[in-house]
Amino acid sequence: MVLYIVAKLAGRPPAPATLPVTEGTDDLADFYTPSIGRDIALPYEGAGRSLRVPVSFDGAHTEDLWMLFDTGATYTTLNTAALTALGVPVPVDSPVVTLSTANGEIEAPVVLIGRLWLAGLPVEGVTIAGCETCGSNRVEGLLGLNVSQQFA
Repeated sequence: MVLYIVAKLAGRPPAPATLPVTEGTDDLADFYTPSIGRDIALPYEGAGRSLRVPVSFDGAHTEDLWMLFDTGATYTTLNTAALTALGVPVPVDSPVVTLSTANGEIEAPVVLIGRLWLAGLPVEGVTIAGCETCGSNRVEGLLGLNVSQQFA
């Protein structure tokens, strides 16, 4: 499977069930129903080095969030506000990882989220690092390789 980022969106990310899906086409501007050997089109907003993608998270509460698609990030990250909105606690004794960020290395607690949805597909058991500096007013965090590599 190959993950293509091809369709621009604007505004709040749609829930996975509302993404348009077209089966049996080779036009990358369309969305695909994924299966073995099929391409997956991922809606996005932005250009160049800043691609924001819609991601839906299942937690105590379901949230649709914008994340920065980051091929250089090992872990997917969320800020504390997003983790709180999902109802995901960060215990004081959570495992900690060292993240190399644009502002230097930081220690980040790690939690496990049961499921997230990307391009309408579930990704189970996702490790999330809590990172305040990895988000902005436009994104809640980074979509890292621990998620995107599952589509390679």
